[in-house]
Amino acid sequence: MSRRGERLIWSPREVINRVIHSYPPYGDTREVYMTALEIFFGVIFCLGAFFFMYMTSHIQREQRKGEYIPTFWEKK
Repeated sequence: MSRRGERLIWSPREVINRVIHSYPPYGDTREVYMTALEIFFGVIFCLGAFFFMYMTSHIQREQRKGEYIPTFWEKK
């Protein structure tokens, strides 16, 4: 229980209702949209960073071995 007496973990239905009705934990609708955008772009950024790291590692491994190594999507 939080200090306000609310549960700390909500069901998906409770989260949706709180977002729609803008209850105090979420603030106004603009804040909800901005938080959703931050999460969305954060996930996209992390996926891009992971892909960049993977390809850098793959290219280094190819250069070290001196031969072509297919990536996981090129294997048959």
